[in-house]
Amino acid sequence: MEKKNFEVKSLVHRGVMIPTYEPKQLHIFYRGERMDLTPAQEEMAVAFGRHLLAGRGEDRVFVRNFLSDFCKALGIPKDTDLEHFDFSPVLKWLEEEKRRKESMTKEERKKLAEERKRLREANRERWGVAWVNGEKVEVKNYTVEPPCVFLGRGKHPLR
Repeated sequence: MEKKNFEVKSLVHRGVMIPTYEPKQLHIFYRGERMDLTPAQEEMAVAFGRHLLAGRGEDRVFVRNFLSDFCKALGIPKDTDLEHFDFSPVLKWLEEEKRRKESMTKEERKKLAEERKRLREANRERWGVAWVNGEKVEVKNYTVEPPCVFLGRGKHPLR
């Protein structure tokens, strides 16, 4: 196979697509007091709630690391224990969402899938292309992963 020299003279690219979080107006309780969450705080609480429901709340290092970042986002002391938080409104919402999705009819699921496909196609048109030397080129991975809670792997010495 002959290797060609390729020189990029022009590149037009819109960047990557960062999915936006749609707030649900959730709250938690901290030391018995209701705490309304900003969209960024709510996104963190929902991600953590998903892990709690999956049974990953037993890992002390995981919980400590999450609380360090979460407390910073809330503007409260970093050394706060999990016992001072009540995530039950978030957990309740997650469980209701799960039940709602499980109880959807086949037609509702199909309609939702069609809507996601339409949105994906619109996003591909906007974010999934670049122009190299005036030629349209498809960009395969143009979506940034949504934020999540990093679990880590195994027994790392720095844990």
